[in-house]
Parts: sequence; structure tokens; C-alpha cells
Amino acid sequence: MNKPGQIVLSEDFGVLRQQVPKGHRVVVLYDRNVQQWVERMVEEQWLLLPLDGGENLKQWAHVEQVLNDFLSRGVDRSWFVIGMGGGTVCDFVGFVASVYMRGLPFGLVPTTLLAQVDAALGGKNGIHLGPYKNTVGCTVLPSWVYCNPLVLETLPLEEFRCGLAECIKHAAIADAPYFAFIRDQVVPHLPTAQEATPKDPVLSDSAPSDPAPPKDSLSPEDPATPDPAPPDLPTPDAAPSDPVPSDAVPSAQAPIRLPLPVLKELIATSQRIKMAFVEEDLHEQGARKALNFGHTFGHALAACQPTMRHGQAVACGMALAAEHAVDVGILSKQEYEELVHILTACGLEVTQPCSLREIIPYMLSDKKKQGDDLQLVLLSRLGQYVFVKESVAKWRNRSRNPGVSLGTGSVQQISEWLDKAPWVELRLDLMEPLSPIALVALRMQCMGKEHRLMLTHPLAPTPAPTPAPAQSPGTPTLAPAYPSSPAQPSSPAQQSVVPPVLAEMLSWGVGWVDIPLDAPNTDAQEVMNLARQHDTQIIRSAHFWQLPEQNTAADTSVADAAGPNTMVAGASGVPSEEMLNSLVEKAFSSGADFLKIAVYTRSRQESDALLAWCDRQNTADNRYRVTLMVMGDDALRARRHALRNGYSFVYVSVEAGQATAPGQPSFSELDE
Repeated sequence: MNKPGQIVLSEDFGVLRQQVPKGHRVVVLYDRNVQQWVERMVEEQWLLLPLDGGENLKQWAHVEQVLNDFLSRGVDRSWFVIGMGGGTVCDFVGFVASVYMRGLPFGLVPTTLLAQVDAALGGKNGIHLGPYKNTVGCTVLPSWVYCNPLVLETLPLEEFRCGLAECIKHAAIADAPYFAFIRDQVVPHLPTAQEATPKDPVLSDSAPSDPAPPKDSLSPEDPATPDPAPPDLPTPDAAPSDPVPSDAVPSAQAPIRLPLPVLKELIATSQRIKMAFVEEDLHEQGARKALNFGHTFGHALAACQPTMRHGQAVACGMALAAEHAVDVGILSKQEYEELVHILTACGLEVTQPCSLREIIPYMLSDKKKQGDDLQLVLLSRLGQYVFVKESVAKWRNRSRNPGVSLGTGSVQQISEWLDKAPWVELRLDLMEPLSPIALVALRMQCMGKEHRLMLTHPLAPTPAPTPAPAQSPGTPTLAPAYPSSPAQPSSPAQQSVVPPVLAEMLSWGVGWVDIPLDAPNTDAQEVMNLARQHDTQIIRSAHFWQLPEQNTAADTSVADAAGPNTMVAGASGVPSEEMLNSLVEKAFSSGADFLKIAVYTRSRQESDALLAWCDRQNTADNRYRVTLMVMGDDALRARRHALRNGYSFVYVSVEAGQATAPGQPSFSELDE
């Protein structure tokens, strides 16, 4: 007797019939596009029920249709279920068989490369929950999986390439020699994009003609069945407008023929790698999670772009995961490029069809998220995977950045940018005074999007003190939040009054308000109280602007000599680590949700030291609530670092020439 999940790889169609347990009646759920192979494999007395493959099949409504049909036909626990088709059909049939009457025995006959090397193996059965992939399911091994490489003769080249994505995944995580085999033995037989058409088959010179539809079909065109059943029972069809193709569509005139020994080695090696993980960890508590390489990003891409094939999404997801591995310093750029090269050589697209910012929300709904952590499978080298846990807060911050900072002329631009950017900062200190009518007009432009507004107001900052003669010449001072703001007297009456425009806009329920740490305590507290009343989150901020030019060369040389992780307080006004830590304490002890520190730097070393400090702050508590914005010539590079590393807010200008801080890059330069 076969052990559960056993794989049978054979070109003999009669072997399939030998796998069915004696004494069982058999029902075959198959993709109607592979019925020519069904005719060659099944026994005459088996009940045949066609399905329309594709991702649209994997929805609960279609499960319910099939379960009701089973009941109407008297299918019970004495029956054996066979699923025949690509990955979606195998997933679907495995789920149906596993839940019907608490489980019927079943076998799978995968008819695509992707299904033969991955989807049909390992007992994962499931359906989607709306756009969220494989959210509902179970882990139940089939009695067997019968793989016949000859059925790939009618597989379109594009679908074959999707299967290659899973083969490349197996090689990338576990077998460097297999990676070389694909590169050296498989890729040379594939046509270039210019030579191939989307429906080019992989093996045959011509596809068999379609035989007549088998009896007992659920198709409305042939409702007759030998068993009593409602004649108008609907087939779980894909929506007519669904652009996702079925698992196999015959086509003529193949430009290539992959040698059968190469194809069999390709299939068998991937099966060996996949089943080694399954046998070690059936229920995916440890090592089996490595098979998710490329899938966290890939499933999110597919949810964002429903027309995307699974294999194509995985290919793009692997490229994104490998790029991230390079960003965090665990994979070399050279090996990343090798992976991208083989993906593209196999005809797989690695350019993401939508921005990373758009796909992250889907990643955070993925089943691989656990609590406050997102579990990623990355590469340390080709043939070796590594598990990495990253903060959900970090990725959530990446999804809501960059945001644009608006100053002069902001009223005219706000509607456009609320549609384009994740959030918009209104620099109230740079805006022209708003009349009551103008304020109402602004409110109308923001209607329904108030939660994406950030308000920034200096609240009459105390002017920065002039250093005393005895002070060390290199010690920075906390400057006024926005030195371009007009100086205002600091009287007791003013300290307790929130500016009317700020108070009005807070009442709209905006997302955030930025309160400088140098603002008078009474004003700051009053704004915070008002913000809390309207569920507005609070940012406390500190700014270290460029000081007058003096001793520039000496200051730069001191910073350069100090190394990348040392804070140097030179004439550029870079704060010491001690001062930065005191700002953290002051901000969060006052009740702030976030802290923003903006510093004008004069060297890359100064910037790197500040960014390293901010990275340590964010990873220490896993909440990613500290932002450090570098101003000056190094701003673009530093803000790219901030974006990749999940700083809570990354500020950009609407376009070059409209910066609200020195060196501030534009939205187009930073949007991923």
C-alpha cells in the first residue's frame, strides 16, 4: 500500500488506474481543458465532473456547489475522489475531499509543471477568502500524486514558465547544483520572448484535437448524468470576464522541444526537494516555511493585481525578497543578480506591476504574519535560506511613506496630493493666512481624507539661545523648530492659546499634529489635549539647522575621523547621542506617539551615525516610532535609508524647487 502523499512519476497512463483502491466508486473533478488526457486515463464507469480552472475557482461559492452536487449524486465515504488539472484545481479538489463528510480519500493528477513540482505536493489544500490567497484550508495528504510528464505536451509555454518559477525557488533555497542545472540544461531550450507567443506549447509539434465532452459532465451543454441530479445544476465556472486563464490551453506549432530526460530530471529534483521539507515538517511549524520564499511578496502582488498568474507573482516575489535580503545585508548583490538573471532568462517578469507601498497592506494580511512580526524567507546565498522576523510596524510605515510637505501654495495643491501621496503635511507656518471662507474651501477639498493630513505649527518657539563665551565651540543647541517663522513674543496669555486655524483643523479629525519640543509647555499641552479629543496622533519634533559657516574643514575632518557610529557635535550642529537620547525621553514622557528629529549634516559619516542611532532606537522596542530626517546634500540617500528601514514618517517635496527643508528630495525621487 502506498504511504500517504507518495509521488508516482510515470509516462504510462495505465499506472493511474492501478492507484485507485479496489472496491471504491470514483468521482473525477477535472479541468475541462485537459479532457483529452482524461479520456486516456480514466475507467469508463468513473463519474466525471468538469470544472473551470484558474484562481477564480478557489472561492467558497464554488466549494458549496460541488458539495451540494456530491450530496445529490449520493457520493459518500465509500467513494474515492480524483482531482485532475493544474494547481488551482488540485488545491480546490483536495479541500473539497478533505471537508466533505469529514474527509474522503483522494488522489491528484497534476497537469501543469507548477502543479507537478509544487502545488499538488505536500497536502496543502485551500481556497481564497476574497483577494486573500489560501486563507481557508487544511493540511491533508492525498493518497497519491500521479505525475505524467507527457501531459505537459499541451501546456502553453507561458504556463510552463510559471512552473519554472517554483523550480527556481526550490533551487534557490536548497540546492545550488540544481540552480546550475536549470541555468545550463533548461534555459537553452526555451525560446526568447521575441520567438515565443503566449500559447506556445512546451513539448509537442501539435496538440491533439479535442474529443467530444465526456458524459456525466456538469456543463450546462450536457447535463445528462447516470445518477439522479438536478439537470440545471450550475458548474463552478469562472466569471466570463475573468482574465486568469485555465490551467492548460492546447495550441499548435511549438518552437522548441524540451528533451524528456531533462524534463523528468527537472520534475523529479523539485519533487525531491519539496517532499524533503514536507516529510520533516508536514504542518509547517519550522523548516517547511522555507517553501514560502517569494510567496509573501508574491501573494500580495497577486492580490493587488488579480490578473497575475501565480508563478509569475512568485517570480516577482522572489526578486523582491532577494532585493530586500541585499538591503538588510545578508545576500550579496552578485547572487541577487544571478537570481534575477535566471528568472528573466526563463521568460519571467521581475519588474513589479505596482508600487511596494500598494502591496504591503496585503502582505500584512498574509497568514505568515504572526502578532507584531512578519516572517520572511530570505536568502543568505543561492541554495541557502534564512528566516527573518521583521516588525509589522516597520512594514506598515513603509506602506504609508513617503508623504509630501506642502508650504507656500499648499491650498491649491492639497486636493491633488491627497489623491497621490499616502499623507500630506501642511506647513501652517509657510501658508498664507486663511480667511474663514478659504478655510471652509480647504475643508471641502479634504473631506473624507482628513485622516491623511499632518498639521505642523511652530507654536511661538523660544528663539535659540546664543552660546555663552565659555561654552564649547562645537556644542549644538536645539534650534527653533522653523526659523523662517516670524518671531513672536512669549507672554502668559499667548502661551495658553492654540492658534485658531490649528484648533479648527484639529477638529476635522486629522491624522497627526507636529508639536515642536521647544514650544511653550502650556501651549504644547493644550494642543495635545485638543488632539486627543479628535483621535489625532501626536508627533513631537526637534530641528538642528545649519549654523553659520565656521571651521568647516576642521569640523568635517573630526566627523570623518570619528567613524560611522560616533556622534560628533561640530559647527554643523549635529547633536550628540546623549542629546538625542534626552529628546527621546522628553518626547515620549510627554505623551507623544512619534518623535521626529531633523538634522542638517555636512558629511556622509555624520548622516550614517545619526541613521544608525535611529535604527537602534526603532529596533529596540520594535515600535518604529522615531524618525530622523537628514537635511542638506545627503538628504536623498539618507531618506532612501529611512524609507527602507521603516521610519515612521519620510518627508519629501512635491517636486524639485518646492522643498520645505534644505535638500528635501521630491516625491518622484523616493516613491517606490
